[in-house]
Amino acid sequence: MRATGVRGVAEVLSVGQTGVQINDEPLMSLRLRIGGPDVVPFEVGTRKVIPHYRQPLLYRRRLAVLVDAETQEFEIDWDATEKLVMGDGAGGVVVGPTNSGGRSAADRLASLDELRASGVLTDDEYRRARQRIVDEL
Repeated sequence: MRATGVRGVAEVLSVGQTGVQINDEPLMSLRLRIGGPDVVPFEVGTRKVIPHYRQPLLYRRRLAVLVDAETQEFEIDWDATEKLVMGDGAGGVVVGPTNSGGRSAADRLASLDELRASGVLTDDEYRRARQRIVDEL
């Protein structure tokens, strides 16, 4: 999927417990609306094993996904989701962790532009995240 899938965004419509655990991680029931610039929007119900440490990302209601646009098969891109939307404590939204991880401002801005172009970020989220990066210079 990483080689052929296109980037999209999944809006989390509902999350439920199934009562099943696999390798001590819960199998969860998800209802998602998936779309993006190169993906015709569709809704899907699925059950996925969601590691405990990833579950808070579900309640942000937006997940980065990789989608096969023809078959509508998808995979949650947890790494991209972690970078996607994190609360800044003031009700606003910023992209990425507060620590830049040693990446240059130019690299961070380029990544931000890619997220916006792929439809993962709204214009307002993009503007706030960009301002935060610029303010750190």
